[in-house]
Amino acid sequence: ALITNLPLPAPASRRVRFLVHRQHYLERLEAHDAAGALACLRERLAPLEQPHFALPPPDGCAAIAAAGGGDGKSGNGGVTVAGREAAPSAMARCGAGGGGSGDRSGDGDLGGARLGGSVQELSTYLLCRSVEELKARSGWDGGGGASRRLLLDELQEHIPPSLLLPENRLETLLQQAVRWQTLHAPPLTPDDVSPSLFEDVSFRHDGLPREASLVLEGHADEVWCVAFSHSGAALASASRDGAIVLWNATNPQFARRALIPAHSGAIASVAWSPDDTLLLSCAADRTVKLWNCPAGGCAATFREHTEAVTAVVWLPSGAHFLSSSSAGKRVILWDLGGNALQSWHGPRVTDLAVAADGARLLAVSGCTVRSC
Repeated sequence: ALITNLPLPAPASRRVRFLVHRQHYLERLEAHDAAGALACLRERLAPLEQPHFALPPPDGCAAIAAAGGGDGKSGNGGVTVAGREAAPSAMARCGAGGGGSGDRSGDGDLGGARLGGSVQELSTYLLCRSVEELKARSGWDGGGGASRRLLLDELQEHIPPSLLLPENRLETLLQQAVRWQTLHAPPLTPDDVSPSLFEDVSFRHDGLPREASLVLEGHADEVWCVAFSHSGAALASASRDGAIVLWNATNPQFARRALIPAHSGAIASVAWSPDDTLLLSCAADRTVKLWNCPAGGCAATFREHTEAVTAVVWLPSGAHFLSSSSAGKRVILWDLGGNALQSWHGPRVTDLAVAADGARLLAVSGCTVRSC
């Protein structure tokens, strides 16, 4: 009744009913219930194949069951419903209506050629003398085997997912959910836990890290600035304590290379030369200093500013640099020999930046950025 009530197109409904009744028919044969199998064949399967296939009147088929002793079982325990002599003529009447040949496929679209795609072919299984012969001839492994699972697979070809969920659909959905979280989450590190459906993965598209993976300690006071070398192999950090620490960035733990007591006042800025061999620093002690790297020795001290120096920046050539003093309202161009080549007076400048080609200078002044 459930199959009949499914809202399916007529061809799909016929195929579905045929597949289900065929399974029932084979299981009746396996259970040695020849009469039940014959009833299923005549009342359920045959109407689905009409008008191409017609069974004889009920009394003719009933004679077949009676020929086997009335209970549908053969004397030797098999599933034969008629004697060896009576079977051919009886089955000719029950299974070959219309005079068709024994290998006719009937409707052709009812499915399952090996298990019997027509009523005529299915009717021949009544002649099997044992369950083993039935399974060998039909390729069916029995009601306790994989036949019902295979039946479900066949039914899914004709019943839409809205009526019959595909097998393992929930597992598939869960796997897709995990895969989606994996694809949209940030790259995992070896210490991260794989995405889980117990909670949503929280991430942002900017790719910025949200947790510290390493903490570097080596200063005695607040760290005010840091700068990677251009090669990325070294890191310089400077502090309010007047010290510079050089770190080995090629080491996973950023091993400390050198601790330089650079200035007597808080350091405001550090800058690596284009070739990473020199490091500039400026501080509240009104000086700019040049350091050899990686040894950390002082190569030169520049004393021209009258107030705290707030920023230093290299020119692309590596032969000159600029320094600025916010309180002194002064920007100075230097060479490496310690000569102040040019000086500009103007607004307070707290930071400087030079374009990679040296064609433009940016100066931060209050709430504005000035371009020169």
